[in-house]
Amino acid sequence: MDRKKLLELYAKQVSEGNPLSEEFLPALPEHFTKTYPNRIAELRANQAGQLSELALADQVLKNTGIPVPDKLGTDSKTEDFLNRIQKERYPELVPNIHIKSNEDIKKIAGEASGYYSPVTGKIVLNAEELRNPERAVSTLLHEVGHQYDDKVLNFRGTKETMLKNLVDDMPKGKLITDIDPTEAYELMAKGHHANIPNLREGSYGLGALKSMLKSGTFKAVPVIGTGLAAYSALESGDASAAVPFLDQAENAGESKEDERIMLAEDKARKNYSKSQARLDALKKIGGN
Repeated sequence: MDRKKLLELYAKQVSEGNPLSEEFLPALPEHFTKTYPNRIAELRANQAGQLSELALADQVLKNTGIPVPDKLGTDSKTEDFLNRIQKERYPELVPNIHIKSNEDIKKIAGEASGYYSPVTGKIVLNAEELRNPERAVSTLLHEVGHQYDDKVLNFRGTKETMLKNLVDDMPKGKLITDIDPTEAYELMAKGHHANIPNLREGSYGLGALKSMLKSGTFKAVPVIGTGLAAYSALESGDASAAVPFLDQAENAGESKEDERIMLAEDKARKNYSKSQARLDALKKIGGN
């Protein structure tokens, strides 16, 4: 099943009131399961979080009047496209998006995923994450969500690790392996973004996706778009045949690069409340 159809099927299920994702998530690569046997459920929960954010991005792209570039990269056209997407969805924010290489981001932030810096106001995206429009926009929206929380809601996110949330809030008598990955991610992501009643409740991706499917927006300020695309009848299929990281339907595999990127994203999500040392480092480069 290709990437876009998978996202449509999942969004259709969410619109019908069932956000569970187990059937949509592929098995982790064998190397992953052997190397991190105690983290499989946690990593699958992160896959579920990524799934909802990719499905949200797919809906945003269906409802934008902004032309989507044929290719995404580090050029000014890609930055302009993402700046315009942000401005369309968050007109009250000033876009400050920068695309950098994996190596440059690691030198700055010590990790290889994109981030929003509350010190500099910059959103830095990893060029390697811009594999396709859905992935690029999902990464952008997650970080713009942090920018909106910070600048508009004065909310910086929980200081607790996401895994601690999961341990503390797990239903009594249950283990992480007993619940759906989406349920696990919702527990893990508690407090990572601000909770906006009726517009963005729960994790950023799932909360915004539910609102988008219902009203065409996930903010109080309406957006002018092309209108929600009507769902056509979708044939049933084996969603578990999707690729390991949900956004690489054409390149399924167990490469070391896939592993590195997923672990980097996992680390970045869990450690979003940055250390003072990292904030100081970002402050130093704020004028660059």
